[in-house]
Parts: sequence; C-alpha cells; structure tokens
Amino acid sequence: MSKINTKRLSLVLISSLLMASCASSITMSSDEKTKAYANYAVDKNLESMQKITSFRFDGFSSLSDENIIIRTTFNRPYLITLRDRCVNLSFANVIKVNNTGSSLHVNFDSISVPENMNMNMNMSPKCFIKEIHKLTKEQQKEILKIGRETEEEKT
Repeated sequence: MSKINTKRLSLVLISSLLMASCASSITMSSDEKTKAYANYAVDKNLESMQKITSFRFDGFSSLSDENIIIRTTFNRPYLITLRDRCVNLSFANVIKVNNTGSSLHVNFDSISVPENMNMNMNMSPKCFIKEIHKLTKEQQKEILKIGRETEEEKT
C-alpha cells in the first residue's frame, strides 16, 4: 500500500471513530428532544412566564434548534422555547439576545445566531420567543441530560 493510501485510510478510520463516539452520546433526534422538553415542562409543572424582569444575559446552553437554557445574572436558569427552528442554534457558541429595555418578553423579543461560526457577526433572522419557563438549578441539570446517554447506559 502506498503512503498516500495509508494516510487516507488512517484519516477515514479516525473520522469514523470520532463520528461514532459523538453519535453514541446523543440518543434522540431534534424533534424528539423538542417534544421531551415540552413534556418535561408539563410533567414538572414548570412556572410559565410572560417576561423576565431585570433581565441581564449571563450565558446559555443550546438544547436544540428550538430550545435553549438562558442564564441571567446570579445564575438563574430559564428554559426558552422558540416559535420556529432557529438555524444553527444547536451548534452555536454565541447568540445575540434581542430584548427591549431590561426585560425579556414572550412573542416580542428574540435571539439571533451568527450566520457562520467564524464569528462573522452577520446574524440570522430573529428567532422569536414562544415560551419562557423558570428553572431551578436541579431542573436545569435534568434538562441538560435529556437525549444524552449517561456513563452507566453506555456500558
């Protein structure tokens, strides 16, 4: 086998292993996760809110293209459901929160994601907020586990 073919084969094998390891940790499709987050909100009787007052964005965790957890100052988590899919949200490292004043409102405020992940700040269309649910830190941990295998399940 030539050196070029050996290198190609090595790259293919490494790529396959990386993809397999990533795929093994995700157990649900995006649509299944979206339904699971909605069911979680109902099952746990999460407090639904029309707005977050004194809103100061401090960070976020992407869940899917329709759901994120936004954290405000003092590490207060909120489950945010968007009206429609927000392109690349599930892969985003950065988002822009489009809010007015010091509150974040359902149906009025939105988030945006950079069009490409090279930090080009051209933003995608606004993704309007459909629902806001207040979370405890424990609920945040539970939601972050939805659709992911635990170490015990992998073995």
